[in-house]
Amino acid sequence: MPPRFEVVSEPLEDRLQKSLTSQLQSTLTTFHSAASFVTNNTNNILSDHEFVARVSGTAVTLLSPRSLPGCFFALAIVVRIVRAFMISRMAHKAVAKQNEAKSL
Repeated sequence: MPPRFEVVSEPLEDRLQKSLTSQLQSTLTTFHSAASFVTNNTNNILSDHEFVARVSGTAVTLLSPRSLPGCFFALAIVVRIVRAFMISRMAHKAVAKQNEAKSL
């Protein structure tokens, strides 16, 4: 014998709307709590002179050319300078070649 009552779920649009609404509400709540955390704690972190001194000391140590990240940073700067010089040199040669071809 078939069941007397059949369970019918909500229409798909209603379930989708409820799901998206709850996800959007959760996302907005997370963003709001993150924003309030940043605005409330930024002044405390920046006014903590010991923390700022530790962070700046660590940054100076990491960016010095004696450390591995500092070597990579210095190498990246040198590579970009050489690349810019080579591009400029190739462009000047190409312009000189075009001017030479036009003058003949």
